[in-house]
Amino acid sequence: MIHYRRIRVIADGTSAFGRNVIRGVQRYVRDARRRWRIYIEMKPSVQVVSDWKDDEGSIFAFPNADLARRLLEMGHPTVNCLAHHESLGWPTVRADDEAVGRIAARHLLDRGLERILFWSGGDFSRAADLRWAGFQGVLAEAGAHPIRLPLDRSRQSGMPDPGSTARLIADLRTFRFPLGLFCGHDAIAHWALNDFVVAGIPVPEQVAVIGVDNDELQCEISSPPLTSIALPYDELGFEAARLLDALLHGRRPPSETLRLSPAGVIERASTDTTAVDDPRLAQALHFMRVHACDPCSVDQVVDEVRCSRRWLEVAMRRQLRRTPHDELRRIRMERAGRLLRMTSLPVRAVAEQCGYPLVQHFSKVFRDYYRQTPIAYRALVRREARPNPAPGEKTHGKAKPPLPAPLEKPRSKRPSRLSRRAERRRRSAQI
Repeated sequence: MIHYRRIRVIADGTSAFGRNVIRGVQRYVRDARRRWRIYIEMKPSVQVVSDWKDDEGSIFAFPNADLARRLLEMGHPTVNCLAHHESLGWPTVRADDEAVGRIAARHLLDRGLERILFWSGGDFSRAADLRWAGFQGVLAEAGAHPIRLPLDRSRQSGMPDPGSTARLIADLRTFRFPLGLFCGHDAIAHWALNDFVVAGIPVPEQVAVIGVDNDELQCEISSPPLTSIALPYDELGFEAARLLDALLHGRRPPSETLRLSPAGVIERASTDTTAVDDPRLAQALHFMRVHACDPCSVDQVVDEVRCSRRWLEVAMRRQLRRTPHDELRRIRMERAGRLLRMTSLPVRAVAEQCGYPLVQHFSKVFRDYYRQTPIAYRALVRREARPNPAPGEKTHGKAKPPLPAPLEKPRSKRPSRLSRRAERRRRSAQI
């Protein structure tokens, strides 16, 4: 009779972290052809651990400390996937949390922000402390003065409570805008963004927000969409399963934690800004971001902010090095690119959602901005996203072409021969 090892994976199935760790474990079992019978606990609680006594090994990716101690008492081989439980002595594979903090700090500094804060929703776990350490280290080197919120550590509750974002907003109002805010993970960043809308705090014009995990659901339903740091959770699950396999075969555990580097920043609208001190300009930029695809015109922006068109032109050129018209076009084209990448909407529908009633006009503006037609852009994105060629497809050893970068300004058309001749005549007449 074939023996199957009884393995349990304990992970939070409601989060992208837990689901991707589980996927990574399953990928290792499939690729390595291990005879494991996997039991997945996606909503674990202390009451169910009595069923775990017959397990031969575990992968633990859940923040509950009481549950971790109960599992430790059972004594079977276990691999830990969180910084929270490193002190228990388990072999650990986890994300490099200090690197996460460093990446977040550099991203906010690149936006020209001088006042930058860290908020973990009252979570003062080891992972949050490590992210804060990396965060403040980079900012200190840059001459900034990072602050960790809440200012009063007695407020901590382990996880955010319903009033935590109200306290966050009260704390933010004690500083001068614009600010950068690094949130410990995407869930609390999503809550914060929702409450910022109610409080009338423009994002990203007054507060640029970045989260961690790149949970696509949390990021895309946020308003505006949330910039986040992607972590290799699938790879983490794969490496945790590989390490558990080694332990089950009697190998000695590694003496050091295996830390996996972040995959990078996935930029979305919540940090799509340059630091703006003038509140009227911040109001204008916020109005343009919200209403550009209605569509709205520069005159409507001027009416909303109650300023002169000349003032708006000068202020935007000084701060952003582009005109109000350029900014409206940029917002529409960024939305168009996102819709073409992430949906299957026909080009006509994309044009309408971006404020262009005539698809021909939309296609011309898109081509000037991305150097590709909308159809060619979508085809290129899909080809880039496909990891392997289709059966029978010839690649001829060529690398995939990079995605087209947007142009800051539309390309100017080359003057016709007639216009060049007229210009020469004009200059001759002046001489």
